[in-house]
Amino acid sequence: MPNLTETVHGGYSELLLGVTANTEVALQKRVIGGDECERQYHVQLRAVYPHGPSSLCGGSLISDRWILTAAHQVQITAEAEIYTDKDTSTEPGESPSLHCAETEVVSCTDYQHWFCGPSPGKDICRGDSGGGVVHNGRIYGVSSFVGDPDFVCRAPAAFMDLCDPEYADWIRKTINP
Repeated sequence: MPNLTETVHGGYSELLLGVTANTEVALQKRVIGGDECERQYHVQLRAVYPHGPSSLCGGSLISDRWILTAAHQVQITAEAEIYTDKDTSTEPGESPSLHCAETEVVSCTDYQHWFCGPSPGKDICRGDSGGGVVHNGRIYGVSSFVGDPDFVCRAPAAFMDLCDPEYADWIRKTINP
């Protein structure tokens, strides 16, 4: 199992770890230009609100009890519902399988604690926030936002850098109190 993961939104970082009872694991992913990937580390979550809409985001399994995802995708509620894969449906043109894509990594000097993934013909979409950037079985970043939501594949996607000691320490302390 990988050791780390994390997320951000709007230029500041927000980490969120959640237990699996608060999420719905879904099968689809909308990575553009990707191929099917190993399911063992990557999941798609559905945040379900008692009196409102649900939303999709990515996530990474970091232990048998914890999923790390983007905090901007989740609203903490007093009530939690558990859903399973059987509740998943896909829209026309969407793949029923989880997709991953290889990309180069460059520094995003305009932001603190970020790196970007510019790769022609490959991109992430809305709903992919929170998914992990994995290399050799370790999670190094969390998908945070697309480069240009109106023109995919033209600007690099941005990811929170989990190698930052502040984030790595927070994750370790949270899952191992």
